[in-house]
Amino acid sequence: MSLNVSRAIRAAAHRTVSRNGAIFVLVFALLGTLSTVVTDSLLLFVDSFAGEVEGAQPVDVPTPLGLPLSGSVIVLLGLAWLLANAAASVVAMRVLVSEHVDTIPDEMLSRRLTGATVNDVAAEVVAAVLIGIGLLLLVVPGLFLAICFYFSRPLIAVEDRSFVDALAESWRLTRGHRLRVFALLVIVALVGLAVSIPATLVSGLFAAAPAVGAVIGIVLRAVTTVFGLAVVARAFVQLHEVGDEPAADEGRPDEADEWNDPAGVEW
Repeated sequence: MSLNVSRAIRAAAHRTVSRNGAIFVLVFALLGTLSTVVTDSLLLFVDSFAGEVEGAQPVDVPTPLGLPLSGSVIVLLGLAWLLANAAASVVAMRVLVSEHVDTIPDEMLSRRLTGATVNDVAAEVVAAVLIGIGLLLLVVPGLFLAICFYFSRPLIAVEDRSFVDALAESWRLTRGHRLRVFALLVIVALVGLAVSIPATLVSGLFAAAPAVGAVIGIVLRAVTTVFGLAVVARAFVQLHEVGDEPAADEGRPDEADEWNDPAGVEW
């Protein structure tokens, strides 16, 4: 099936404002709060450490949610956030790919969640490193890899694939649709930018109470997070029959075919 960008965006918007979407916005807002606490506490820790070094300049960055924590506690909280965020993303992807908008089946919360979480973290790290290198080199290779790895998360969450298999299958799945996937990336980025503007304005309005402004900004960013996941999920549904197994006489494409594009890359 061909990827319809406008249909994916409309479906994603509908899922974001549904009951399940609101639940995931709350979950990612809580995770965003934890992430901000970790980041602000790290800045405070660095600032306090710099104060003990002669000639070191303090970190002049607002830290409204920072806490006076030790370095080891900050690291543990950071790891906890990383795993919790990946687990929440896996569950959200399973729900957003399904037809459930008002309830979340228990099976989606528990089925092989540990393995999926670990593979999701691994896929995100590998993809981020490769995309980052590509962006630093010539920009275009980084964008190309971001497009090719776009569907790795639903493949891990829904089909229980390993991170290597998910990255390879996502590469194959995007063939012939990469310009449309790029359009989805641009739209999600523009939505995030549009949300960041009122978030900045709100922070300015609560200059006397920076923690309040920070929390409001976190909630707005959680909305864009859920919307971005929903876009991936609904685009994935269009391109892939979830749960269908390949026919016995078809088999799985071999490893070379999963990674290599035919002559004249199919965009």
